[in-house]
Amino acid sequence: FLGRPPPMPDTCILVDDHIDNIRAAKRAGWRAIACGPHASNIADESDAAIRTIHELPSVLPDLFLAPGT
Repeated sequence: FLGRPPPMPDTCILVDDHIDNIRAAKRAGWRAIACGPHASNIADESDAAIRTIHELPSVLPDLFLAPGT
């Protein structure tokens, strides 16, 4: 990343299980996905809540589209 401008916050996504990290990401303008067995406990502060990383395509389908679709 040296010499490049930093990414725009609205293009950044955090997937985490800790409420403080979710809150920090939201303050920075990032999308934040709560992930883990207790994700539903912090769902109201995140953009989505999933139990496992395998559910990520269900909440961020655009990231998993084949090129050109």
